[in-house]
Amino acid sequence: MKLVFVPVPPKALIYPDRLAKDLKIKVKRKKPARLDSTLRFAYERLRAKGIAVVDPTEALIAARDDKKKGPAYPKTGDTWAPRGAEITASLIARELQGTAWGKNAAADGEMTAEEVVTAFTGPLPAAAGAAPAAENLTVRNIGRAAEGKLRSVTFSQGGKPLALMGDGSILAWREANNPAGSTGVFSSLADHIAAELKFTPDVFPSRSDGRNGPRLRIMRDGTAGRNPLGSAKVVVWVVDALDLTNGDWQQVPMKLVFHTSQPELTIEDGAGAPAKPAPTPAAAPETEEGAQTPPKEPLPR
Repeated sequence: MKLVFVPVPPKALIYPDRLAKDLKIKVKRKKPARLDSTLRFAYERLRAKGIAVVDPTEALIAARDDKKKGPAYPKTGDTWAPRGAEITASLIARELQGTAWGKNAAADGEMTAEEVVTAFTGPLPAAAGAAPAAENLTVRNIGRAAEGKLRSVTFSQGGKPLALMGDGSILAWREANNPAGSTGVFSSLADHIAAELKFTPDVFPSRSDGRNGPRLRIMRDGTAGRNPLGSAKVVVWVVDALDLTNGDWQQVPMKLVFHTSQPELTIEDGAGAPAKPAPTPAAAPETEEGAQTPPKEPLPR
């Protein structure tokens, strides 16, 4: 199974010259220099360990003020715009070119795109002291034509050769997951990956925590006897780049196995072989809120 790590850069790295007027940020041909040397070092360390890293920072900077196709990030929001998600999806698809997806890749039916313009008013003011103002964003909705309308695709959680897991960046700009202040578009990263690859991936999102939340959900399903990654050839893990500076990364097994013949809990590795004894069930991994069982999240549509 191949792992592809996708760090989502914060908006400040794409528009550092607009944070404050007194900051002296070098700009060449209207594009700022990259200011994330520490993060780039971390990406190289991951690559050295055999993990593929798709870093969209350069591409997002290059397209940050695209007036025709839309900006990489909205002026009044800190979540990337639909155009930023589309650019990143294209880079991920390029990384996956040549992968043998098997029969599942052709089973989803034809997808199409429809370009619309949507109004968005986010929580951030365009200038200091000013109230947030509405802006128009160009959006490519991804879906299937049915009864004369374009309807969004449906994502599953098991059975596909590609699994997409991570934080809210995966489904941002998709119906119920649209940022506050936007209308019901369906132009998320997951949608654009589906359009690029011509089939829908499995999606394991967590709105607030891309580090531990999706892995805890997969562990919970594995412990319950399901195998959500059983068909996965590639896992694409989308995480806020700044999460690499956060020490709260839990060690999460694929599943927990309880043996009735002994009071101990045994953790199994991905192949199903016992790895090592673990603490009693009372010490099972917890969520950030301290609950023993991770809360169920609704399946993505």
